[in-house]
Amino acid sequence: MEKVLKLGSRIELVKMGIPLDSPDIASKKLVSSIHEIIDEDTVVITNPTMQARLVPMHPDEKFDCYFL
Repeated sequence: MEKVLKLGSRIELVKMGIPLDSPDIASKKLVSSIHEIIDEDTVVITNPTMQARLVPMHPDEKFDCYFL
């Protein structure tokens, strides 16, 4: 995984179920970056932001993640 993902790489998060072709996707997209790569299944990210504001995440929420 470290060959594909690198520390500091930008990622975008969208709540599961929201289609990428949705007309209002820009207002629902969270931006973050990779802080630490633990193993093949675990990556630690920085606090996500939306329009330069921190967005709290909850343990039961699921997101689709896109690597840029």
